[in-house]
Amino acid sequence: MSIRQLTGAGFILTSLISFQTHAESSLTGDITVKATVVASCQVSTTGSTDPLKSDFGVITFDPSEWMSHRNIDAEDMGLTVTCTSGNTPSVKMIKNANYDETSNSWNMSDEIKINKLSYQLFSDSSHKTLIYPGENINTGNANPFDLTISARMTAIADGNTIAAGNYSDTVQMTVDWSGS
Repeated sequence: MSIRQLTGAGFILTSLISFQTHAESSLTGDITVKATVVASCQVSTTGSTDPLKSDFGVITFDPSEWMSHRNIDAEDMGLTVTCTSGNTPSVKMIKNANYDETSNSWNMSDEIKINKLSYQLFSDSSHKTLIYPGENINTGNANPFDLTISARMTAIADGNTIAAGNYSDTVQMTVDWSGS
């Protein structure tokens, strides 16, 4: 084959390719957009949309009333638990080593872990609905669920003394939506 013949064949092939490219001036295709929404819940401070991570808050007692010989109430803590649609949160407090089943109360201990102060947790600000470890606080199966956690330190009887110091306890709250 001569160079002229190759050049002629190349011209025809080039012309066909150019012709096909110019013949289709647009191309249409699909773009798939995906999202996977997994069943989940978040806990936030009531009135806020910012989710809390593993620290859901602090309940603090006012120490100025400790010698009053009456119950001492802490300021209420408000939380909102919100889950994806179709999931109802189960909210439970977990029994820790400082829980006393006889008195249905938790105990704060001082820094040296010798002295203790007893307190109870409630799911209402009127201190009528006691929170028991392992029991679902969301009895109405609400979603979202506005939760009030209040605490009451029982009165310290006459004759008992309180050792000075910082007292604390850590109670875990679990939000479960797996059974929804």
